[in-house]
Amino acid sequence: MTIPDESKAIRKLSQIGYYRLSGFWYPCRCPKFSNDGSFIKDSKTGLPVRDDIFQDNIHFDNIIKLYIFDKKLRQLMLDGIERIEIYMRNIIAHEIGKHDPMASKKEDFLSYEARPRVYGLWYLVKKIGPSSTWIDKVADLVDSKPLPPHRNGIS
Repeated sequence: MTIPDESKAIRKLSQIGYYRLSGFWYPCRCPKFSNDGSFIKDSKTGLPVRDDIFQDNIHFDNIIKLYIFDKKLRQLMLDGIERIEIYMRNIIAHEIGKHDPMASKKEDFLSYEARPRVYGLWYLVKKIGPSSTWIDKVADLVDSKPLPPHRNGIS
C-alpha cells in the first residue's frame, strides 16, 4: 500500500482505528493461491483467503476516501430510516387516536405483549408501584397535565 503522507496516516489510524480501517483495505490484499493456481478458500465462508501483501496501486488516501464514503452513506440511510420511522409512528398514533384519543392510557386497548413497548417509562413507573415519593410526583404530574386543544374539543 502506498502511503504518501506518513504523519497523516498515523493521525487517521489513531482517529479511526486500525481494526475499523482494516475492513476497508482487506479486499485490497492479494488472495492466496494453491500450487495449482486456484484461490485458497476459507473452509467456513468459502471466500478467498487473503495474504498480508497488498495488490498494486493501492493508496492509503483511497482507503480513507472509501471509509468517508461509507460513513456518509450510512448517515444518509439512517436519516431516511428515521424519517420513515417518524412517519409510521405518526400514522399509527393518528389511527389509534381515531378509535380512542386516550388509547395510550387504556391497557385493554393494546395486547399484553405490546404494553411495555408502548407505555415505556410510564408503564415501568406503574409496574414499580407507589412505593416511592418520586413515582407519586410523576404520576400526579402526568395525570394533571391538560389535554392538547385538539383532544379537548377546542379547535
